[in-house]
Amino acid sequence: MKKFLLIILFFASFSPSGVNADIYKYIDSDGVLHFTNVLTRTDSEMNFFVDGNPGRDRNFYTTSKFDSIIRKAASKFGVDFSLVKAVIKVESDFNPRAVSRKGATGLMQIMPFNFENFFVDNPLTL
Repeated sequence: MKKFLLIILFFASFSPSGVNADIYKYIDSDGVLHFTNVLTRTDSEMNFFVDGNPGRDRNFYTTSKFDSIIRKAASKFGVDFSLVKAVIKVESDFNPRAVSRKGATGLMQIMPFNFENFFVDNPLTL
């Protein structure tokens, strides 16, 4: 949990205009997660993490569509509104139908085995 929060805080500290390079992640032989903007390992070892070129033609989802829901959840759980938005941006890029290769789903990319813990019936619906 501590590593997760550090990663979230790391990415929350950047504004979208400050990102200017693709970010890759990899886990070393000791199990330590690394982030870099330089491809220093083979493609199979490094995974694309963040698109550093905001000018690329991509399907962007609105960041304000879910503000009322985010505000309500942030208030209910005592979490900063901006932090929740940053997590959603990093996890799903505001795509409510996002499903990762590992099966994480929805805006916050919740793994199916955590649905019950977070009282989630279907993370793909609001």
